[in-house]
Amino acid sequence: MIQHCEQSHEAPGSVYDRARDSASQSCNAEVNHIRQFEQFKSTASLKFKDDCLTIPPLDQLTTSSSEQQKKNELTAEQKRLWWDVDLIDKNVLKPNDSAQFKADMKTFEKRAEEQGLNTEDVAKTYSQVSRILEAKGDRPLAEKDRVRAALDIMAIAADPTSNNQGNHNTCNVTALENRIFTRQPDVAAGLIADVATSGKYTAKDGTTVSLDKESLTVQPDAVEAAKQPRSENHRNYASQLFQVTAINLLYERDPQTAGKLHYSQGPERTPGPPGGSDSTADSAGGTESSPTGEKLMKGSTEIKPSYGGDQNPEYAQKGGTVQDVVDMNTMITGKYEPKAFLQRKDMANADETRGNSVGSEAEFDKQLTELKDSGQLPAVVAVDIANDPFYKINQESNEKRTEQEKASGSPPRTPPGMPPGRPPLLDMSTLQGAGHFVSITSYDHEKQELTYKNQEGSDQNPQKPVSVHEFYESMTVAKASDWIDRANNAYDRVQQLHNKGKLSDKDYRSYLSEYASDLSQIMSHYSQLWENQQKDVPGTPGTFDQVDKERATQKFEQALKRISPANVE
Repeated sequence: MIQHCEQSHEAPGSVYDRARDSASQSCNAEVNHIRQFEQFKSTASLKFKDDCLTIPPLDQLTTSSSEQQKKNELTAEQKRLWWDVDLIDKNVLKPNDSAQFKADMKTFEKRAEEQGLNTEDVAKTYSQVSRILEAKGDRPLAEKDRVRAALDIMAIAADPTSNNQGNHNTCNVTALENRIFTRQPDVAAGLIADVATSGKYTAKDGTTVSLDKESLTVQPDAVEAAKQPRSENHRNYASQLFQVTAINLLYERDPQTAGKLHYSQGPERTPGPPGGSDSTADSAGGTESSPTGEKLMKGSTEIKPSYGGDQNPEYAQKGGTVQDVVDMNTMITGKYEPKAFLQRKDMANADETRGNSVGSEAEFDKQLTELKDSGQLPAVVAVDIANDPFYKINQESNEKRTEQEKASGSPPRTPPGMPPGRPPLLDMSTLQGAGHFVSITSYDHEKQELTYKNQEGSDQNPQKPVSVHEFYESMTVAKASDWIDRANNAYDRVQQLHNKGKLSDKDYRSYLSEYASDLSQIMSHYSQLWENQQKDVPGTPGTFDQVDKERATQKFEQALKRISPANVE
């Protein structure tokens, strides 16, 4: 800092006085020089303090000028976007939508400040949203649909991890979308703005995707999301556009499928429960029987994708591996960030060269610590939700929902094949495949605890941090012995209810038969899995676990002794 200090001295004309006068002249010349530049006028701080004139150095003034320019740009975009919303308020927006939109802007700016996002990135995000609102005409989207996309973008930007996959097998791109919105909201908003205004998107590597008419249509799940703002059980429209586009980047990048196959989002065929399990191999595709409305199309014809070990590489489903998610991130952001996309080494395919494969709990801890310290969270991580804590949280959620249904007097939902009004003995929905992606949002190395976001719904998230040990164990295939333990525990509860007279003999016998059937399904599934693992069949998850096989076989034989010979058959 340059300081000119006025002090009194008894000897006028002293050496000090002459030096002071010379310094004053130099100081005043510097002030005049600064004032000649328009950009310095608003940033120069000329203050007297204790008889000292303080002037910031030129390099500080230059920096301040640059920062002020960015703030001015942000203010301009804020006003522009505010004005855009006001213009459409009366004719298009639903009651309270405008107020919510503006509240989301404030929340977004607060998050950006706390997180340390660049002011420029916030301004660019606003610019992308304004681009949507200022578009004219009804193609590729009608005005009301464009407005819907704009509202949704701001909702996600305000709270990126609140976004949800709804009733769709898109955990992979939902986790990716949440990460990009957290770190580069302008990039995510730009993708959606391109699609909303032109129907297509060109990635950083030049790959161009055009969405079909169905994928551009606001589908039922997005309609429900619009009815219930901030719902974490439905996927909003902006996310629909982002996710379908992201998956199609993989198809257009591959010369074998470019221009031939595309992933499409049609109407959901049944309402279905919120969220739903995702197979890693099935996390971005669907067939005609799928309730999610997701389809793989060859022209105008729906086809069945090829998964894992299926011998049909031409129709291989894309998007289900960590490597695929890394590639989508690179194409969208222009950044190669493989360390932020984690999986266990025993779950990685042999040909996967991109992604962060960890081989031990200690290595997992090290990678999370590095990601946190370098500001690279959230991380996208592949897990198996047939493991705890995911399985346990899902069961608790189901039980809570059942109690709520009983309290309201409505009959509980009954799975297919079950007697009306009777819940199943054991939730077996994740037995056949439970690959899933979630986002790790924070990590505490000292406590060895992490927090994560499960995009399947708000009721699927833990109420407190999870130990790194439990989470690491959830990143591999669930054990057969754990499944048999669950079946035994479920049967024990039924037996106790029957002994207390709270369960009829008829229902008890029905549950006993179901118990035998569940045991059979568990061992049949794992027998095939173990065989495929030992033969290294392509697409088979995990590695062969001899200890689990022996333990499961022993528990299975013990369980059979609890069942009469007739029920065993």
